[in-house]
Amino acid sequence: MNVVVVLGHPSADSYCAAIFERIIRALELQPSHSVTAIRLADEKFATAMSTAERVAYETATPLVSDETKRHAEVLLQADALVFVYPTWWSGLPAQLKGWLDRVFVLGVAFRFNKRARFDLTCKIFGT
Repeated sequence: MNVVVVLGHPSADSYCAAIFERIIRALELQPSHSVTAIRLADEKFATAMSTAERVAYETATPLVSDETKRHAEVLLQADALVFVYPTWWSGLPAQLKGWLDRVFVLGVAFRFNKRARFDLTCKIFGT
């Protein structure tokens, strides 16, 4: 099983970071698991969608940056996805929200069909 674990907390010494590390260690003990750890803060993942990304967002090719293409490739190979993050002001930390906005795009997290405007039937959602 290919498991992607995403840390959405900016501090390496946070409680969330400790949970993240424990999850990775536990998964790696399973011989049938391959684990990809994504630490958004360590990668300095850009939170804001660029103008080019916004223009491309509703097209057939929404991934325009190398960092989003790389993350999308990892997600498309995943059998499971784990998020570790705090809830701040009733929402996600900005870096994780930006990651979702920029990586969970057409062809990665969803696709359009003829009957409905969209459906959530891509591989990362189990179909």
